[in-house]
Amino acid sequence: LWPPIESRAAAHSATKLDAIVPVWQFDERHTIEINASPAAIDKAIREVTAGEISLFQFLTGIRRGGKRQEENILNVPEARPILAAAIKGGFLMLSDEPMREIVVGSAVTKPVDLTLTAEQLSRWSEPGVARAIMNFRIEPVPGVSDRQLLTTETRVHATDSMTARKFSWYWRMIYPGSSLIRVGWLDAIKKRAESTPRN
Repeated sequence: LWPPIESRAAAHSATKLDAIVPVWQFDERHTIEINASPAAIDKAIREVTAGEISLFQFLTGIRRGGKRQEENILNVPEARPILAAAIKGGFLMLSDEPMREIVVGSAVTKPVDLTLTAEQLSRWSEPGVARAIMNFRIEPVPGVSDRQLLTTETRVHATDSMTARKFSWYWRMIYPGSSLIRVGWLDAIKKRAESTPRN
């Protein structure tokens, strides 16, 4: 019944995710170590398909209630790169730094007649809106050569307390499945990246 607690990014963070969504009420974060180059990981992030992600089709089918939809993040053909499907289905590319960080986002609640731009989504502060922002960030593992740490984090920022309270019910329902998808997504990226021949 209480409004969700806000979290804030560190004042001097260097990530694009922190710059785009420095305040949020809901989040999930997952990491994985990958024995591959940043270039191979970046390529895998962009090319990994829905069919490579464990339980993806099953869990997204539950989320959409088994209904057929146009292609979007909850309805991705097996062989379709999932990042491309997300962008085609309503997510916006908010930042793209190859071999470093990709940030995409969407409005969870928005007026039907509003066509969003990346700039609008990044700066949206009008009441009644929840923004979902997700990144993939590649960083070297300290003290370990040829290994990278891949992190994916999703943050949701509701622009007012009522919207945050309403979204909290939805978040509690989807979080377990969402977490499983993110873990499977990272595993699929790792498998694809580590299978790339090194030069």
